[in-house]
Amino acid sequence: MKSLVVKKIVSATSAGLLLGALMVGSASADTVPTDAVPTVGVGSVSCRFVGQMKFSTPLVNGGIEASTTTVKAAAVRCSGTGDGATVASGRVTSVMLQATNDCLAPPSTIDATIVWKTRAGAPALADSTIALNVRSRSVGTNGKPILDDAGTVTSGSFTGGAITTTLALTASSTNVGRACENGTLKRLTFSAAQSRLVISEVVAP
Repeated sequence: MKSLVVKKIVSATSAGLLLGALMVGSASADTVPTDAVPTVGVGSVSCRFVGQMKFSTPLVNGGIEASTTTVKAAAVRCSGTGDGATVASGRVTSVMLQATNDCLAPPSTIDATIVWKTRAGAPALADSTIALNVRSRSVGTNGKPILDDAGTVTSGSFTGGAITTTLALTASSTNVGRACENGTLKRLTFSAAQSRLVISEVVAP
């Protein structure tokens, strides 16, 4: 009888210790953060650039209606220095309300956000906010428009770095001009073959 009582006490004690260990383990697991704080990257980045701009109201020469321009693009085949060397790609988005839908009056500034994706095993990088100023418009030797802009990274990874973008459009200058005359320009697409996004070297403070 005494032996049976001792066994019951031991069993109860073991069960209590096991339950306590499970509770402590559960509490510890709950306190571990599931997401690490992204690194504010420094260094430089250079990527090919592909995507499109969409206009809620088709653009037309001399247009006077308000229009929203939405930019969705991908920075691909990236390389760089410092934290920029860990960048695999980036997702670029911008939504801008324009006072008019005039083909001949492009926005003077473009604000956008870049969400970076790093290579396997590398820490996540904080998103970058950029401000671009319209710099120049030209026509390439293939007869297609080239849009060159320059600006600054205003917050997040690579803050303070100079940024340049070159957008080589897939449509010919003739076709873009015709769409502007007819009021049917709804989107512009740019290819990765000649389009670039480059952020100059940023050093750690």
